[in-house]
Amino acid sequence: MATGDITDNLTGDPLTTSTTTESTSSNPLPPLAVSLDQADLDYAPGETVGITATDVADGGSLSFLVAHRSAGADGILGTADDVLTYDLTGTGTPWTVTDGGVGDLDGVVNGSIQTSWYVNGDAANQAFTLTATDQASGQVSTVNFTDAATLVDLTFKTSVTINGAIFSSSDVATGAGTGLLDPFVRIQNNGTEQGYNTDDNVKVLDDTQKGGSQYVHSLNIADIPIQYVNGVGYYRFDLDINESNTSAAQNLSLDTLQIWQATAGNLSNYAPGANPDQGTGAFPVADGATMIYNMDQGGDKFVGLNGELQPGSGNTTDMSFLIPVASFDPTKPFIYLYSGFGYQAGTFQGQTESAPSTWTADSGFEEWNRQIGQVIDGHKFNDLNADHVWEAGEPALAGWKIYLDVNNNNTWDAGEPFTFTDANGYYKFTVTPGTYTVREVQQAGWSQDAPNNAQGEYNITVVAGADSHNNDFGNFQLASISGHKYLDADGSLATTGDRTVVSGWTITLYNDANHNNIADAGEQVAQTTTDANGLYQFTGLLPGDYLIKEQDQAGWTHVSPVQINQNNVTSGQNLTNQDFINTQLGSISGHKYVDADGNLATTGDETGVSNWTITLYNDANHNNVADAGEQVAQTTTDGTGAYQFTGLAPGDYIIKEEDKAGWTHLSPVQINQNSLTGGQDLTNQDFINFKLFEVSGHKFEDVNGDDGTPGHTSDDKAWAGVTIFIDANNNQTLDLGELSTTTDANGFWQFTGLDASYAGDKVYEVLPGGSVQTLGQAGYTITGTSGTNQDDLDFANFKLFEISGHKFEDVNGDDGTPGHTSDDKAWAGVTIFIDANNNQTLDLGELSTTTDANGFWQFTGLDASYAGDKVYEVLPGGSVQTLGQAGYTITGTSGTNQDDLDFANFKFFSVSGTKYEDLTGDGKTADDIPWSHDPVTIYIDENGNHVFDAGDLSTTTGAGGAWSIGGLTLADVGKSIYEVVPAGSQQTGILVQTVDNPGSGGVDTGNDFTNFLPPAGQGLTPGFWKNHIDILNQELGEFHSGWTSKTSFETIFGFQNLSKIPGTPSIADALGAHGGGVNHLERSSAAAFLSAAVTAVPDGPGGKPELNFSFSASTSSNPAIISILNLIDANHDHTLQPGEVTAAVRDVLNDTGAPTNNFGLTGQPGIDDVANAFDAMNNQPHPDASVFLI
Repeated sequence: MATGDITDNLTGDPLTTSTTTESTSSNPLPPLAVSLDQADLDYAPGETVGITATDVADGGSLSFLVAHRSAGADGILGTADDVLTYDLTGTGTPWTVTDGGVGDLDGVVNGSIQTSWYVNGDAANQAFTLTATDQASGQVSTVNFTDAATLVDLTFKTSVTINGAIFSSSDVATGAGTGLLDPFVRIQNNGTEQGYNTDDNVKVLDDTQKGGSQYVHSLNIADIPIQYVNGVGYYRFDLDINESNTSAAQNLSLDTLQIWQATAGNLSNYAPGANPDQGTGAFPVADGATMIYNMDQGGDKFVGLNGELQPGSGNTTDMSFLIPVASFDPTKPFIYLYSGFGYQAGTFQGQTESAPSTWTADSGFEEWNRQIGQVIDGHKFNDLNADHVWEAGEPALAGWKIYLDVNNNNTWDAGEPFTFTDANGYYKFTVTPGTYTVREVQQAGWSQDAPNNAQGEYNITVVAGADSHNNDFGNFQLASISGHKYLDADGSLATTGDRTVVSGWTITLYNDANHNNIADAGEQVAQTTTDANGLYQFTGLLPGDYLIKEQDQAGWTHVSPVQINQNNVTSGQNLTNQDFINTQLGSISGHKYVDADGNLATTGDETGVSNWTITLYNDANHNNVADAGEQVAQTTTDGTGAYQFTGLAPGDYIIKEEDKAGWTHLSPVQINQNSLTGGQDLTNQDFINFKLFEVSGHKFEDVNGDDGTPGHTSDDKAWAGVTIFIDANNNQTLDLGELSTTTDANGFWQFTGLDASYAGDKVYEVLPGGSVQTLGQAGYTITGTSGTNQDDLDFANFKLFEISGHKFEDVNGDDGTPGHTSDDKAWAGVTIFIDANNNQTLDLGELSTTTDANGFWQFTGLDASYAGDKVYEVLPGGSVQTLGQAGYTITGTSGTNQDDLDFANFKFFSVSGTKYEDLTGDGKTADDIPWSHDPVTIYIDENGNHVFDAGDLSTTTGAGGAWSIGGLTLADVGKSIYEVVPAGSQQTGILVQTVDNPGSGGVDTGNDFTNFLPPAGQGLTPGFWKNHIDILNQELGEFHSGWTSKTSFETIFGFQNLSKIPGTPSIADALGAHGGGVNHLERSSAAAFLSAAVTAVPDGPGGKPELNFSFSASTSSNPAIISILNLIDANHDHTLQPGEVTAAVRDVLNDTGAPTNNFGLTGQPGIDDVANAFDAMNNQPHPDASVFLI
């Protein structure tokens, strides 16, 4: 049906709302707001309306205007077509008030204006709109107020929505009084009237009858018809009013309407409150009733009804009232409808009426009805056998939600009608004619099987007068079967308390579909194994017939049936205690042990004995005797001493071990075991015995004193005839009656046939005279372990010894071994000592001696206590040891002397030489004179860095140039001796000397140095260039770009076969090369090349060379030298060029691709000849050298 929805108009009473408009959308001011001083905005004539406007500009002015507001063409007040008029007193007359000025009741400039408007007598039951306008900004704000309840006009055929409920004067029931309507509350009174329905046998308010009667009685929610509007379900109520037929009294106001729910239908103490027409009434809280609808919620309102609107008085209802199903609580099934009529004063003329009419009740009764609709009902049941049919014995299910699926989405949605099944599983819907889909809300753990269709629903069409019954819903729960697997200890079901659970046992479930109690092929539905508690369980089972079977396992016997038949497992049934009981064959096992100490009280000393016979008897007569015929098994112990009997039924048993000669029983020979239980593995049934033993050993001479263990060293020797005894009384002395024996030729001794009584006794020797025990001093304790012999109980002794040696002076320092060189000499009077505390120092109490005239020393009468000590000498002063530095370890071998423990020392020596002045610069020659200038420092280069450092041994030359450095040791031999070259001089002789070994205490002489003090323009020797590295770098760089003193000699001389010159010396290294031969050639040719290079490079005005490196007959008095210089001078200009120098050197060294063949071959000048020729060139005076040196 079509409805006019005024919910937005009436909820919150829109006639009492405030709105604000602005003159422009960009106004930055906050919106103007107007409010009134009464919360309900309802003012009676004679009252003053208090008005407050806020968010006014400080000092601003507002104009106010009140209009009379009436309903427009739709007859509904509060809609867009309302009409504003100025026909009542005080309306249409504006007034202006300024913030803080006259008329502003608070009198303060604060952005707020307070004013008022008086309500005149003609304002009764009228509505008004107040408008406030800001004169500066143009903002407008309005507020509505009233002096009457809001009218909802149903005097003509229409429908409206008030607070979610539909009120309609057009959707009405026709046929009242014909059995289609059930009146449940009837009210009658003149003027105003009110009442509600109840089953309580009292007359409440204006009800026409007591409760529980034909026209006043309780109403069950299931009996209220459901009607759908736009897909939403509503419960429907119908109102039939009885008013006068005169036009002046045909109207009636419905002033209040409430719907309550409760769990009981006989409530009768509703209190209407101070203003019944405004919905102020309620049931007491103790009644537990809940109000689910109040027409006056959000503001006082009334519905205007026209008693003459419907034709045929008494045959058609006047209004229908529909409330959403979603508003109701199905757990409170009893519905109470409270209503009140006729409270409105004045008159009203509806749009279809011919004259104004009063609103009061002035005729017959008003009656609320429910349509007697069509019933859809059914039951909810537990389908125990899941056959889709509700059968006898299948219980009803209460508390299940059944609903009408309005949108047919298979889900209950809010607003869709529903109910819960009662204790009998019954549900019911009362509906209007139509088609309905009935469904249930599923519950966890249940499966639906009725109705038996894919949708699980009923699709029902009902027509007027026809009900639909037996729309039953059936569900079932999955069932379960569980039980245990038990081991019965004695194999008898008759005894109790002797069962234990068995885990890991396979249980199989079959669905016996053909009901033949046979587990047929294809009927298996599940299989499981028992858990740690022996439990098995099958869950999720449909109702039906089942078989449960356990597996067969070897070694087990079924005490209960192997199969359990369970017919007719029903819905939700949890079938428990479906148990299987078996008994299991047992076993008996143990060990055969030998007890090491023969004492059962001690533990951990037992070992297994193999191949021992054990016999088992079934003691059937329970007399603990192994009777004839009771033997059931026999076995022998294995390698660990274990035995076992398996496959034994529960019962009494006897276990016996065999007797063997030479063994003693420590445990009983027979073990009685009564009541072996099912599956019992009886272990630790042990037999324990003891066996005789022997002890033996050897007697040795401990040759090396290390302990005499046989075989410890190859020189230990057997000792025969020594007495060995067992010391029974522990006094370490051989007494009468104690066991004794003597060692044989191999030193062997032995005691046999000993029993446990000897455990703890000790074995000793009778000590041979003249010896010291080194093994067995404490004797040997007899352990007395069963069957375990003790051997190697050995005794050993040690004999005294001596040590000796010599002391030598190691003349040549080679190690002083006697005879090593013929010049080693005996050294007398040196102290030799045995270092007892190993601190390498002779301390008080330590043995010592001194060497004799032959250097001989000796210690005698030493015993094994000296083994490991060392022999040292007290080092003579001024010497260093060359033999015996680590001392000598005394081996301490029994009766074995140590000799040739020799010591040798080398005495400190010195080196010496003379410093000469080389007058001619030609090296050390006969014309040299002792150095007479400032003393020169001579040093031994200890760290080999060619520099005089702290720590280098040194001295300075004395008168006559002599020098000497003493206190030298063999460690100094081979080290280099250098001089600190005096300033202004050039080394011309040997540049470095070497420390030689002159023999112990000797002097290494002849380590001479010569220096040349050249006058200006003289001598360009190797020493000159070595002492002028800066000039060398400058001149060499001018000759060849990039060359310096660090450039290699081989690079500068252009060698192709680089192995001709040892190492890779630089040109500066070559100038300082030591010795003769190739080193002499390096030194002299390097100086000659540098002088020739200076000559070859013009450097000065006119390109004149700054040095002329030429020779003449006066260069040398030796004609051979001049001849060799002529051979070197390839262009015969008597001046040596760099290329001529390098060619001669490469030629004499036979370098690959050497340019000439003048040198080096047989009969030709050799290396020393060429080197001497270069020395002559280097040492000769050079008159123009002064120019070069500037």
